Amino acid sequence: MRPAARKTGTASALAAVFWSVTVLSLGWLVFCALNISFWAAIAGGNPLPYFLFPAGGLAAVIAVVAVMNAFLTAKGLPRQVKLAALGAVAFPGPLAGVLYTLYWLSSAT
Repeated sequence: MRPAARKTGTASALAAVFWSVTVLSLGWLVFCALNISFWAAIAGGNPLPYFLFPAGGLAAVIAVVAVMNAFLTAKGLPRQVKLAALGAVAFPGPLAGVLYTLYWLSSAT
């Protein structure tokens, strides 16, 4: 007798939403970092420090997601549930960065 199939439709939808927000947030943060670095280079400054903070934050998010992925793989969860859980862990950091940059931009004027 086969085990009952698990329904993972909700997990798939959550994974799509979480990872879409994460990718859009990271795109915005990369755009901001490149824009700031571009203007720093034009002004004659060193653009490298402007990349270190975003790169460190991205490395931290990747490390946390990689460790959690290894843990969830060891637990044997279905792929959709694993993607939803990883997305839930990955999206708050970049989203907080986007909200901060939008707040900073709105308060600068």
